Amino acid sequence: MKRKALFFDIDGTLLEERTERFPESAKEAIARARQEGHLCFVNTGRVRCMIRYLMPRLGMDGYILGCGSQILFGEQILYEEHISIERGNAIRASLAAYGLDVCLESPDRLYLNQGPYRPGSVAWQIEQELRSRCTISYDVYTGQDLVFDKLFLIPLSPEKEKLKQSFIQELHDFDVIDRGQGFYECVPLAYSKGKALRRVLDHFGISKEDAYVFGDSMNDLSMFQSGVSHRIIMGEHDELLRPYATFVTKPVMEDGIFFAMKELEIIP
Repeated sequence: MKRKALFFDIDGTLLEERTERFPESAKEAIARARQEGHLCFVNTGRVRCMIRYLMPRLGMDGYILGCGSQILFGEQILYEEHISIERGNAIRASLAAYGLDVCLESPDRLYLNQGPYRPGSVAWQIEQELRSRCTISYDVYTGQDLVFDKLFLIPLSPEKEKLKQSFIQELHDFDVIDRGQGFYECVPLAYSKGKALRRVLDHFGISKEDAYVFGDSMNDLSMFQSGVSHRIIMGEHDELLRPYATFVTKPVMEDGIFFAMKELEIIP
């Protein structure tokens, strides 16, 4: 049997979106696939510090992190790229000029613009959630030569949303992903989920015909456009992603991963 490579988004694909429940059937399917000699990778927009607490639960061979800015195989770093210091400083200067709420993401920590955030505000809620998982610094505007891989723009008041759009127009070298409700994920064009999975396939000598991607949202679009033969979309998904899928499985908590892997004969 040819070795296959499987790439999974996390939120809404492996895990239920809000509760982060990981179905036992999905764990079993992944374990079986690895026993068959296939490689299983998470392919996520989260950077390493945002997923470290999940790694023991997921049981993967490797991780594509930060929309492709870092690739891990076990403890080995196969690939890593950061925004240059010069470009990062220019971005931070623009953010300060516009007064935007932002999260800069690096493998080891997250950077928020200096609070305090108003209790109950969107920025405050995000801060509380991230603080429980990651090291957070508050020197987006004041820190010297920060190293980061991508950034996430946080919803603002209606008058400041216009400023956000002006800032986005300056990101000519970024893929700006509209995540809805005022959230924008900004990823350098130099890397993406799709480019990263192709790097993994090349590294291990696995063909696109033997590669499978699993996703549910427009954050996964570059995976679905990467040229791999098997593109599985979850039962609950962004309809804009649907035209790129070759197989529609069941929702996460209805054993969607297990169902797809059985139907597609990845596992016995």
